[in-house]
Amino acid sequence: MTKLPGNTALPTSATDLARITQYEHGSFSYSVKDYFSKPKLSAFLLSPDGNYFSYREKDENGKSHVFVKNLNSNEITKVVEETEELIDTYWWANNERIMFIKDQGGDENNHVFGVNIDGTDLKDLTPFAGVQARMIHELKEQHDHCIVSMNLDNRQVFEPYKLNIVTGELVKLYENTDSDNPIIQYTFDKAGILRAITQLFNGTDYHLMYRESIESPFLLVKKTTWKTSFGIIEFNYQSDNAHEAFVISNIHTDKMEIQRYDLKNNTILEVLYNNDTYDVGEIELSRKRNYEIDYWAYQGEKQEIIPVSKHYQALVDRLKNEFQNTTFSIYAHSDNEDKYLVFVYSDKIVGRVYLYDLQSDTISIIVDTMPHLLEKDMATMRPISFVSRDDLKIHGYLTIPEGAESRKNPLIVNPHGGPYGPRDSWDFNPETQLFASRGYLTLQVNYHGSGGYGKSFGLAGAKQIGRNMLNDLEDGVEYCKSLGMVDTSKIAIYGASYGGLATLGVWSKHQICIDVELTM
Repeated sequence: MTKLPGNTALPTSATDLARITQYEHGSFSYSVKDYFSKPKLSAFLLSPDGNYFSYREKDENGKSHVFVKNLNSNEITKVVEETEELIDTYWWANNERIMFIKDQGGDENNHVFGVNIDGTDLKDLTPFAGVQARMIHELKEQHDHCIVSMNLDNRQVFEPYKLNIVTGELVKLYENTDSDNPIIQYTFDKAGILRAITQLFNGTDYHLMYRESIESPFLLVKKTTWKTSFGIIEFNYQSDNAHEAFVISNIHTDKMEIQRYDLKNNTILEVLYNNDTYDVGEIELSRKRNYEIDYWAYQGEKQEIIPVSKHYQALVDRLKNEFQNTTFSIYAHSDNEDKYLVFVYSDKIVGRVYLYDLQSDTISIIVDTMPHLLEKDMATMRPISFVSRDDLKIHGYLTIPEGAESRKNPLIVNPHGGPYGPRDSWDFNPETQLFASRGYLTLQVNYHGSGGYGKSFGLAGAKQIGRNMLNDLEDGVEYCKSLGMVDTSKIAIYGASYGGLATLGVWSKHQICIDVELTM
């Protein structure tokens, strides 16, 4: 008999969970499993022509297969069957072929596969043992090609290849020759021409380099470190200046902003959008309308989309009228921009997917990902802010059970992980909803160093893991107490990753404030 690894005398996870669940008393509308079960359907996409809808569906064994539905005939085809090798992601290469990535037996050496939408001609397009392949650039203008990167010739570095998605033919596009200071990013234009590279020096410094033409050498544009950012989002195809691009940067400002930039002359042409409080993180262009800017987006108290084009303004107005008191995002759209997959969510809705047909102006639901969790039964997640003891404005969220404002309630503090970079956001959170269903308030604080609030706020968290980060949690508790809803004798803290460390830190530092610790 094969000896199992580890200490087999310890209780199993199932045994531990059974022991923990014994502590729950009372009758509740929803079980723990109701909140934490995974949606059966996920990963929704549209074909480029808008005639097909694709998704992944989980079976009774937990395998998540890829299906395609003909929106005209409603015929459904299983295109890819997930086996022991799990599918990481998939996408439409064109109207006839779907691409997907999976590893080999859990070795994390992902391969790129292609398959026809009827399930035929399944092919491993990067069939190299011990080699990892990554999708890095679609070629919408070239029907049967995309660009991938692989560590084929040198396992230490990745190099770009043009891949024929039908035959598997590969053409190397550039050599990554310096293993000590490798190229870590390749930036191509819509024609598949390599225009810029980002090279990592000494493991800490990033050099973005640009070339004027294929024959020209790459020249340095910007040096950045962990404190600063500069990246090309897309080239400006509407401009007569071939060297013009849209970039995102915080080199000369505190918050990440979107700029129109001349890469040849290394100059800012125009600051297009920024926000006083939050980092701006996204710009969307329309390929159909000659790469017109459609919107800017950033994560504020909630996800914010700022329409720019008339087309997108009309689209947002229509969707806002349809989906009030929610947030929505465009999952996918047809190349002709006449059909849109819209993902609708809120603090009380896990997610619903709708198809918006622009020509008929009809919106139809495709799937409610978690229909058993009724919106009317879920708790409100309220964005909050307060001033910390060192005079910084701190943002966060307070999830409030129904009727909690008229009584005293126990409070759970739930710090997020990281600590540097991540942040809590407004959406459906199964943990806070579970706690609310049992009568607990839940406080989430975007403490010093959390992402999305600018460079100075991030740097304010430096060397503050056991100091101001913990102070922010305590200041957040005091803010909640001021609302008059907290039973001050019943305050707990619970977290995972850095949240677990913060749990121990606050408990040991200030036992009067925190009465119970729950760590993961």
